[in-house]
Formats: sequence, C-alpha cells, structure tokens
Amino acid sequence: MGTALRSAAAQLITNLTATSAIPAVCVTAFDREGEIFTFCHGPRDIDCPRTPLDPYTRFRTYSLTKMFTATVILRLVDDGRIRLDQPISSFLPSGAPDALRAATVRQLLGHMSGLVRDTGATAIGRDLADYVTMAAIHTPSIAPPGIIYAYSDAGFALLGHLVEQVTGTEFSRAVNEWLFEPLGMRSSCFDNGGDPASVSAEHAMSRDGVMMSIAPRKPAPGERPANGAFSSCHDIARFGMAHLRGRLPLKSSQRLVSAGLLSDMSNRGADIGLDVDFHYGLGAYVGPRFGEDLGYGNLGHGLGCWSRLVLLPRSGLGLAWFDNLAGSLELNWRREETIQQILAVAGAERPSWECLPDPTRVPPEQAVGSYRRLTGRPLLVQLRDDRLRIGNDAVTVPLRWHHGSTYVAAADADRAAASLVPTWTPSALTSPCTVRFVPSETATVNYLSVNGVPFRRNL
Repeated sequence: MGTALRSAAAQLITNLTATSAIPAVCVTAFDREGEIFTFCHGPRDIDCPRTPLDPYTRFRTYSLTKMFTATVILRLVDDGRIRLDQPISSFLPSGAPDALRAATVRQLLGHMSGLVRDTGATAIGRDLADYVTMAAIHTPSIAPPGIIYAYSDAGFALLGHLVEQVTGTEFSRAVNEWLFEPLGMRSSCFDNGGDPASVSAEHAMSRDGVMMSIAPRKPAPGERPANGAFSSCHDIARFGMAHLRGRLPLKSSQRLVSAGLLSDMSNRGADIGLDVDFHYGLGAYVGPRFGEDLGYGNLGHGLGCWSRLVLLPRSGLGLAWFDNLAGSLELNWRREETIQQILAVAGAERPSWECLPDPTRVPPEQAVGSYRRLTGRPLLVQLRDDRLRIGNDAVTVPLRWHHGSTYVAAADADRAAASLVPTWTPSALTSPCTVRFVPSETATVNYLSVNGVPFRRNL
C-alpha cells in the first residue's frame, strides 16, 4: 500500500516541480506508528545538479522553529518549571516596559502579547540574553497584551530566554536536551550541524528571471527561538509522530507533552482575523478542518526555501514538506493544494475553511476613523452611503459584512485598488482584503487587523 501511495504522491510532486521553478522537494507522510512514504525529487543546489535531496538533507526551518520552541516550553510546564498563565515579569531584565511585563507565557506563545512582528535588530548581541536586554524588550507594542493577534519573532526570543532562565542552559543546548535528543532528531540543530555540505541551498529568482543559489546563513542568537533551527524531512516527521502519539519515539512510554497541553497547542486560540477559520494556538497554526479533523502545524519560509508540517490528530495522519525555493502568493497556494492532495491520497478528507459562529458584530459607525501601524501611512475607515470603506488618501476599497466583526472586500471592489491596502496573506486561500474590527466597550473601535496585520486607532 505504501508503494502505491508513494507513487501517487510522486506524481503530484513532479507535476508541481514541472510547472514551477522549484528545484527540489522532499515530502514524508506518516501516521502515529511511523512513516507511510517518503519521496524526494530534485537537487540540493542547482549549481550541483548531481547531488539530490534525501530525507536527511537539512533545511533552515525558519518559522517552523516556533513549534519546536513551543513544545519545549510545554514540556517545561509539564515539569512544573513554568506556568502558562504566569506573567513574564519574573524573568525579564530591568528596563522592560510595564505592558510587556504584564504579558503571560501563553500570550507570547499565541502572538497575543501586543509586540510587533520584529525590530530588524535580531543580530544584536553575543548571545540570546544580550539580544533580549538590548533589543527584544524594547520592541514596540501595537496594543496591550490580550487585545489583538500580532505576530512577533521578538516574543519568541523572550520565550527562548525563559527556557535559558529555567533550565540554566543555553537555548540551543536546552532544545537539544528537551526535544531533539529524546525524539531522535539527529539532523536537527541551530548551527548547520558543522557540515554545510549536508544543508540544502536556498534559491530565489533575480529581477532578471535568473535562478540564484543562496548559501543558508547561520542564524544569530536572537533569531534562534523564532526561526533559527535546521532540520530534515526525516526529523520533522519524527517530531510530528511524537505530537500525534503524545509520546516520545516508539517503544517509549514517556510522554512528549500531557494531553491537556497538546490540546491547548492545537485548539483555536488567537483569531488571526481572516475570512476563514484560521487561528493560532500555542506555537502552531490551527486550521483548516479535514472532515471531523481540525488540522494544526506550522510553516516557515525565508530567502529561498519553504517548510510545512500538517498534523491531523483525530485520524493520526501527518505530512512534512521541504522545498528549496522562495515563496510567492501563487506558488504558496499551489504548494498547499499539493499538500492537501497528498493527504487525501493518504486517507484524509478534503479540507474546508468554514467560519465559526460569531455573534459579535461591530456597528459600522463605531469603526470609522484613522488607524496606523507603528510605521507607514494611516488607514482610513469611512462610512459612505451606508457602506464601510477602507483605504488611504489615494484609494479606498468598499467592504461587505462577512461574519461577526469581520468584513471583506465587496464584490465590486477594484482588485488593483484592494492590492494597495497593506496586506499579509498566510497559507489560507483568503479574500484579497479581510478586515476584522476588535470589539470595544467604548463607543469607538480602537483596533483592527487587515489580513492578520494589526492596526490601532490614531489618537
């Protein structure tokens, strides 16, 4: 059976690579008990076309690293060293603002601390403690903790610092001790494993349409907890199997994380603010639903590679994916479609993105106003002819109510105009412009998100 499944998956992957510029893909499908099939296709590096990918080829996982960090945190919670709802003030260095000190471990794991995406200063410092003291604690906040989803690498750097504080061990060594070694993830590390030849090159298209090979960069200490791990398809599959089992490798009775904490990780947490049921749990994206199975996992992408882990806990199926080309919106959609087709070959139902019932509806007049990120031009929300519109001084996009406090670009919205509204589109096949207003107890809305990017009202 595995051979037939592998053959069907191989056809799907070769179809994708034949009609895209992706040099190489490695995929492993698995269940709770082990590997179902692995298929690798293409070279590690277009400059060395005779060196193929294999299941042990390392890739930089980028933001998939966050799921490693979250799992280590949850193992430390199980061990009684950390509490999810404890304020992080106890381990922050002096100089951290009061709003940050009030944030909890759970809020950092779920991107609900209010910290913005990053500071652009991750290379600061000789070690993680230096980075936290000199940069991470000074990351600006868009909102107080618990208000709105705000994706933040700096928040995960703080979690990495917490790991160091409670274990007394440098972060990468602590992850090795608490995760990589117990799971037998021998290809996983934070330093290329001392063997750059075992790491896939990254690839990107130049402005002239020429494919470029890029040597993966060693991550700075401040980057490691959020996006600095290297791993292989084999190891990501082992990690996924442990999540599906809730235990360490086969023949081990030791649990990975308690069932309640795994449920916290994989249940809907922060509302990302899209027009589909796509949430963020604890270090993991949650959605879509595959029949009765609510999927979860994470993804990572950087200068020239793309990684994905999908877990279906009810059916016990999972899939690990690496390829070595930079992402684009259209290509990411094709990757996701191929992943869903492979999961269907392995027995999963087709996914759906239904919306959750949401009784909270923001009156349009409460949303009118000017909103801003920490930088850039403000967004204007206006009410004209009983229709909300969002945009800037140059262009506005009409909105229609979708559900709850969420609006999407109206059918008559000009797509070119909608593209001028700042957007960030995750893996879901979302509307070109989705706006979620955060309900307020006052007469005005103070926060909104546009395709997952938070804004606050101008005072």
